[in-house]
Amino acid sequence: MVGIMFQREQNKLVKDCPLVQPGEAKQLDDEFHASRQVDTKETKPPVGGLTRLKTADMDATVLGLTVQASLLGSGADASSVSRGFISALHEQGQFVSVIKRETPKEFEPFGPGTVKLYEQAKFDKGVLHASAGPPVLQNLECWIDESDHTMALTVGRSVMVMLGYSTDGLLVLALSDGLPRQTSVVDDNLNQGHSYPRQKNVAEKNVEQVRDHLLRAIEDASQRGLRGEALNRLKTALEQHKADFCVIFGLYPPVGVPPLRVQLKPRVTPFPCSTRCYAPMERVFMDAHLAELDDLGRVYRNYSSRWASAPSVVPKPPPAAFRRSIDSRSVNDQTIGMRWPMPQLDVGIMRVAGAKVFFICVSFRGYWQLSLHPNSQEIFTFMTHCGMYTPTRVPMGTKGAVSYCQSVVELIFGDLVYRGVLVWLDDILCYAESEEELMELLEEVLQGCAKFGLKLNPAKCRPESVQGLVDMVSPTTATDLQQIVCVINWMRASISEFARVSAPLYDILEKAMQVSGERTKRKLRKVSLASVGWGEKEADCLANVKT
Repeated sequence: MVGIMFQREQNKLVKDCPLVQPGEAKQLDDEFHASRQVDTKETKPPVGGLTRLKTADMDATVLGLTVQASLLGSGADASSVSRGFISALHEQGQFVSVIKRETPKEFEPFGPGTVKLYEQAKFDKGVLHASAGPPVLQNLECWIDESDHTMALTVGRSVMVMLGYSTDGLLVLALSDGLPRQTSVVDDNLNQGHSYPRQKNVAEKNVEQVRDHLLRAIEDASQRGLRGEALNRLKTALEQHKADFCVIFGLYPPVGVPPLRVQLKPRVTPFPCSTRCYAPMERVFMDAHLAELDDLGRVYRNYSSRWASAPSVVPKPPPAAFRRSIDSRSVNDQTIGMRWPMPQLDVGIMRVAGAKVFFICVSFRGYWQLSLHPNSQEIFTFMTHCGMYTPTRVPMGTKGAVSYCQSVVELIFGDLVYRGVLVWLDDILCYAESEEELMELLEEVLQGCAKFGLKLNPAKCRPESVQGLVDMVSPTTATDLQQIVCVINWMRASISEFARVSAPLYDILEKAMQVSGERTKRKLRKVSLASVGWGEKEADCLANVKT
């Protein structure tokens, strides 16, 4: 072997060595390459330790420290953690509860034999950084692998089952579309195999989801009493204009109107901005979010901007985990806002008097459909932990953005506004006295959307948001009534003559407060509505408010 290596260092071939016999050169070369392949491919596990068979990997955050987690839908029933990760937590001053068990836990690693672990760590909270949102694992118990000094965490089968993991369920979901999967693709140049499922085109997914939502909307209209010719016109209109609906972000160009151009005040200078600190899972969200926006052309990296605002990461209810917002107060202080008359909802609602049939539409992520003029884009650059980004669409919270958005929707729907159509930014309400008139309005609204390229969200074109109020049971205590009054007060702008219609409810609530002596829920809970005069009049009043 020394002779072979020496010959290579001298840039000569083995076959040129005078000591090599005929046919021996090829044998020596083959043996040498075979030994190198064994050296690079064989990895021996630590003696007595676990061999981690990783079926799925993602980052996790435990006590502020990031670790790569292996997720096992099958295999180890219990979770485990490396001694290296425990030591890293101790070095950061984090307290970890470790219990030594009298009875060891036996693991069967990949290969022969078993491994016994004696100590168990308990973490109050761990966060898995999944693409759909960060599931939180509370009171996660992990057996400590003393032989592993890397940063490793394995989430066992039992925890994965509690998270809803099901191998059979995933296969059912994968095969639900009935499409075949291409599982191997060979690159002729590399002569290597790569395995991955063939994914549907994003546009195809959008078409399928839009179709499903529109079919549900038609079924909902039928259940609400739409029949005959009107129902047929609804089906025809939605079929002809299905391309004007969207449920997947970033597929289409902006609305075909002049972009928003922002005017700066005289003699202004950029406001100083510094980088904000973000938690690990917030940084993971921000990285993925910015990568998506950059790929879609909604933002671009700016290496020379003199303007910068600070973004904030705000928690959201499931299924989403976070959303990004921009602190644009400093920029707004130095710009001149656009002016446009905003509708007065109380006056607008009065125009609906006499109407008997309605439909609602919502534009899909309205602000993201509106262009920002190239000369105004740098002003709204924002500074993140990983660089500066400049938007190409109108940012929410920008001075004048609300007026601009309202002017755009009124431009799109033109003479229909206040003549069968009420618009407030991305919300559209159409009203008529007959089904025939309503279908004519629907066709004109969809034609306006098609003309200007405004996309509607079919998932938000149904009134389920107020169904909770309609389904509320009749109150029995003053606390129940107080809660109902608070809810309907939130909708007072949508209820004609609200003060007169709801007066009986407020009157009896005031009586209950006088009896209890306080306005707190704790005191009002003790007051029965029947004891203060709740009767048929108040019940009818509540029913009228709901309808």
